[in-house]
Amino acid sequence: MLNKRIAALAALALVGAARAACAQLELQKAQWQLARWDNGRPKEAENISHLSLTPGVPSRARISARLTLLSRGGAVEGRLLRYSIAAKIASLENPQEAAWAVPFGIGEKKIPKIGPNRAHETQIDLSAPVRRYLNQLHRSGYWPQEIKLQVMLEPRRGETGPIQTIESSVSVKK
Repeated sequence: MLNKRIAALAALALVGAARAACAQLELQKAQWQLARWDNGRPKEAENISHLSLTPGVPSRARISARLTLLSRGGAVEGRLLRYSIAAKIASLENPQEAAWAVPFGIGEKKIPKIGPNRAHETQIDLSAPVRRYLNQLHRSGYWPQEIKLQVMLEPRRGETGPIQTIESSVSVKK
């Protein structure tokens, strides 16, 4: 009888240890970045707190977001990040009345492999959808005051706990 109890407790301890050792991935941070062009080549991307964009003047700078992920436990393979980009827009004639518009861009980024207990950084290039949207807004007589990025770690079957999301926004100055 005592041996059965000891065996049952050992089995429970092993199950708990196995769950703790399972690969777990956390979204840590999203940072907006901008890379300007210099003599036909992009410079190193720099972290930014705001975008300086002039209505009607095309920007050649590369706008991106650097995401930091942390692997806790074992190695992580084949994860998917889904993201959306939205803007708080206002009329060029009346910038006081701004509102959040529906997302203008959605996409996904595959994370092939992250080693055990490691931080991993990945970059999402947002230049094309942002540039397209800015052109469309300007033709309509509107301009963004803020651009927001929302990122979600795609859940997998059998995972428990809340769905991981992270949000980051950058103000737009004329």
